Amino acid sequence: MQTVREVEPTSLEHIRRSDGFPKKALEREDECLRVPFPLLSGEAPEFLGRTSDGTIVLSNYRILVRHKESFINLPLGLIEAVDTRDIFYLHIYSKDSTIVR
Repeated sequence: MQTVREVEPTSLEHIRRSDGFPKKALEREDECLRVPFPLLSGEAPEFLGRTSDGTIVLSNYRILVRHKESFINLPLGLIEAVDTRDIFYLHIYSKDSTIVR
């Protein structure tokens, strides 16, 4: 006669990488704004807003400021300090000694 062994649960669980870092909801300044660039694998935009002549996007990888004629693409790992001046000015100091105003 055989004995029925109870199945013990394993101590290992399968967790996806995306479960460890869930995407945040996109906060938009205006509902008609769209992300102006293709997203990288794993990239999720977190804030989308307007500037005086373009748009600004903050994602979990980078800050992108798009003007009518040009754009600034700054990875988050390159940012050293951020300063706000008055009410309308944002100064971003990067580790390679450049300043984005």
